[in-house]
Amino acid sequence: ILTRQGRAVRLHLVGGPDPDRDVSKELLEASAQLPQGVVTFHGVQQDTGPFYRSADAFVLPSQSEGLSNSLLEAISYGLVCVVSDIPQNRFVIEDGVNGLLFRQGSSEDLASRLESLIRDREERGGQMATRLSLAARDAAITRFSAAAIGHRLVDLYELILTS
Repeated sequence: ILTRQGRAVRLHLVGGPDPDRDVSKELLEASAQLPQGVVTFHGVQQDTGPFYRSADAFVLPSQSEGLSNSLLEAISYGLVCVVSDIPQNRFVIEDGVNGLLFRQGSSEDLASRLESLIRDREERGGQMATRLSLAARDAAITRFSAAAIGHRLVDLYELILTS
């Protein structure tokens, strides 16, 4: 959708296919319909840090998901995350607060959210993206860091011991 609107976008897909629902054939077919160089398949990577550091945004279009390690990694890098509106993603991302949610399965809604980030950069110097990425990084530290989880476990054990 964005490329049809004349937007210069690049999509980097990192990771391998899910053995339970391999959609790599469909992704290859869809990417063949786009201009050369829009989609790059990187496969499984041992070090994903360079991808996070060079990205403008992180997209997780999952229709079902556990607590996504990729999403937690992306917020720890302070990336603006645009994720499908499913319960597991809502556990991490609050729409408009520390990321953006889009209707599950809606490429139009996803494109609209990405377009809002592009317009934010062009018209406001990325103010919204900066606010979202700072809030995402804060969530990574205060809610999902090893220290934060450790404190919650200690609190839980103390509650159990005093009950």
